[in-house]
Formats: sequence, structure tokens, C-alpha cells
Amino acid sequence: MDRKTFMKDVYSKYWIKERKAMGFIQYDRNLCNYICKNVPTGSKLLEVAIGTGYPIADFLQKTGYEIYGVDISSDLIEECGRLNPNIKCEVGDAENLYYTDNSFDCVYCFHSTWYFPNLNVVIDEMLRVARSGGVVIFDIENLNNKKIAEGYRKRVLESAGARRAIRVVKNFINRIFCVERCLSGVLLCMKRQRPQTAFTSTLATAILF
Repeated sequence: MDRKTFMKDVYSKYWIKERKAMGFIQYDRNLCNYICKNVPTGSKLLEVAIGTGYPIADFLQKTGYEIYGVDISSDLIEECGRLNPNIKCEVGDAENLYYTDNSFDCVYCFHSTWYFPNLNVVIDEMLRVARSGGVVIFDIENLNNKKIAEGYRKRVLESAGARRAIRVVKNFINRIFCVERCLSGVLLCMKRQRPQTAFTSTLATAILF
């Protein structure tokens, strides 16, 4: 089973229950606060891998933002629409977003980058649909953090089918980041520049969360 099929047909059923059980944790509140401070209320936002929409998209929509969302799982999109009908969500692939160029003031993706088969392609797509001067924000898991490392080992033991996918992500993150004191992840904020050619046309800022 490839990673996209696993996320769509297997992991999504687990995540519907797990996301609700997690609640609105402080890490998520920090992410919401960061967006609220850096993106004007009323802006058009896209959440990539929106899941159920809770709590981040739900909070931002109720704060006054126009929220769109995409996820590979129809089960998660259905749950998102049920929880907050005001979120404009649809099934889609993060590596091939349906939206046209320059569509959003802010494009963000949280709790999900380590699951994508090709993160570079996803970031290219996020940058493509962001307007010039807009922002693209995503977090990357910090495997040097003790809690994250313990969770990684637990997932490997519990899900042999996902073992290879997780190992690939672990190696990718270890090659890029060696941050010891970050609680949960590294938040990257990219400001869309002209001309738009992905990494070469962005200003990236790393924030420890």
C-alpha cells in the first residue's frame, strides 16, 4: 500500500477520533495566533491537508477569515463539512492542487508535511496558489525532541505497514534540521515573491514552536 492510499483509506479513520481527543492544544493555539498576527482578518486562506478542520481552520473561520481546505481523504472532508459548513473544503491531492495561481493570501499546512511522499512538490504547489506578497506557512516535525522521538518509535511498532514511509520522513527531517530545544516542530514562513519559482523566490523564516 503506497503512502497516499494509506493516508486516504487507513489513517484518516484513526485521525477523525484522535484529532478530537487531542483537543485545542497550546501548539495549535500558537499556530493560530501566529497567523492572526501576520495575516489580516478577512483574508482568503487555504489549509492543505485540512483533515477535519478542527481546531485550526475552525478557529480561523470563526475569527473572520475566509477558509478553504483540501485533503486526500473523503472521510475527513465529510467530517470537516459536518463540523463547520462555512469552511469551503474539498477532496484533493496536495501535490496537484485544483486552485488557480495567485488565489490565496495565505496557504498553510500543519501536522502533515511528514506524511507527503514529495514535500518539495507540495511546497511548490502551495507557493503557486499563493498571491504575490502572500505567505506560505508549514511546520516540520523535530525528531530531536524527546516527545517526538518517543512518538516516532511508537508509530513504528504499531504500524508495520507505515514503517518505511516514516523512516523516509525521519531521514529527510534529520538531514535538514538539527534543532534540540524546539518543543514540537519548526514552523517555516515563506513570503511569496516575484517571479514565482518556488524556493528560489521565497524568503523563509524559521520559528521554533
